[in-house]
Amino acid sequence: MDIEIKRLKDEQELKEEFNKGFPKLFDECFGSAPYFIKYSDEELWDIYSNHLKTGFLLFAYKNKKLVGFAGSRPLLYDEYISNEVKNYFNKPTEVYYHSELGVIKSDRGNNIAKKLLEETIKQCPVNKILMRTKTDNVPSIALHKRMGFEELPLIQKGNGNTSDDYRIYMLFDKEKSTMFNPTNLLVDIKAMKDNLKNIENAIKMEVMPVVKGHAYGIGFEAIAKVIKNSRIAGVATLAEAIKLKQYYKGDVFLMYQPCFEDIPEIVSHKFQIAVSNNIEFLEQLNDEGGTKVHLNIEAGSGMLGILPQDLLEFCKKIKELKNIKVDGIFMHYCCTESEAIEDIEYSNMQTKIFLECIDIAQSILGEIKYKHSGCSSASFVQPQDHCNMARIGLILYGYYPEEHLKKYVSLKPALKLTSKIIQITTLPKDYYVGYNRTYKTDKETKVATISGGYADGIGKNLSNKGFVIVNGKKAPIIGKVCMDICMIDVTGIDCKYDDEVCLFDNDIITLQEFSNGLGIAEAMLIMGQALNVKEINCD
Repeated sequence: MDIEIKRLKDEQELKEEFNKGFPKLFDECFGSAPYFIKYSDEELWDIYSNHLKTGFLLFAYKNKKLVGFAGSRPLLYDEYISNEVKNYFNKPTEVYYHSELGVIKSDRGNNIAKKLLEETIKQCPVNKILMRTKTDNVPSIALHKRMGFEELPLIQKGNGNTSDDYRIYMLFDKEKSTMFNPTNLLVDIKAMKDNLKNIENAIKMEVMPVVKGHAYGIGFEAIAKVIKNSRIAGVATLAEAIKLKQYYKGDVFLMYQPCFEDIPEIVSHKFQIAVSNNIEFLEQLNDEGGTKVHLNIEAGSGMLGILPQDLLEFCKKIKELKNIKVDGIFMHYCCTESEAIEDIEYSNMQTKIFLECIDIAQSILGEIKYKHSGCSSASFVQPQDHCNMARIGLILYGYYPEEHLKKYVSLKPALKLTSKIIQITTLPKDYYVGYNRTYKTDKETKVATISGGYADGIGKNLSNKGFVIVNGKKAPIIGKVCMDICMIDVTGIDCKYDDEVCLFDNDIITLQEFSNGLGIAEAMLIMGQALNVKEINCD
């Protein structure tokens, strides 16, 4: 039966629960430590309830029996911890103290400790953990590191007057941590910088990096290191624009028509925005202070923009708005990734429409500073003589929208998805693996479990047919992919606990092969994963 974790808020209910199981649980967890024996149950409750005023208490149950606990404050903290250690803590809610992780010593593989720690982190902004333990408590130390806490070089031995004299105190800090959860998206910052430089040299015009979708999943803090020298960057929404500005000093362009409620923030931050056919929006924007805008031309994509037949009158109305400056004009191609004759002809038709619209707009508004029509593919395959800026998205990360684009520019893949082996076991023939019994071994099989599942982008449709890479060799995924784990057949592969596993490495398994197995586009794969981003080769 699963472990049930609940937080009790009512003090009377909490006290009753405490008195029913807590003192006995203390004894099961910690033995006969003097600092627990010398307090009665009532006194122990008084001590703990005082801490609860600024913290919380979690109980873990199995089969309705109390089997574990966790809290955001240490028991008897002031008596046994030195000032040196205390100085690492700023306020009570930043501290989670545990001894043996607040679980009975015979966890028996139920992962009570892990579940309690995960739940504690959800309930409380935990940055630091103090662990009272034995020096050889390797599983607890490994657990903290997997949860993102780094062990600091601060160890205080027991005071020598109690049974604590054979124990130590260890401090773990998340704010200073360089540790990450087992499944990580590795981002090669240097490779992305080189890609940007190569793209600029190839198309010979200014580049607007498009970093929508939370920078294609890698986050704005990481992408800001790549695009720091770019004059302007494109995003999809106001929320993205505000987040990007925390790390990036250049101009930010909202590529799609914003909403009326976005206007105050747009004006305040001086964001540049795309405008479609809503003159009422522009009038309100003008009244509230205005900003620079780029005219979005509808040239055959059928998504957003001003229709060519409406452009003349639209420009006349814009000219009357004194706080609106038209700084750009642009369009979207819809099929430039294709080499089919009919698609090339359609793209040529779109280019012709855009050129005509540039002439119309400039006949009313005068010279417009920026003209941009090229996306990652169009910037190479469509004539760009009429443009002076290109919008670049996925190729910045080193991935080509189509194979034929490789002849135009050299790119280096910048992403790698990795996980860790958390168990290795040998199963006999005719043994089921995973939920729903979808896989049965046909011989004695060496099975590794990795700490990554469909919550980490390893989709369920890879069950029993996908592959991962273990120490340079492909290992098939067996059984049904779970939310947080999946199983792989490592028979004949030399591997051990904590070895790295690659889901795609751009060599043995490419991003395209991995995403094809999931039945989704590469960009969707990157953006849709709840992953930790770890930067590598960052200069």
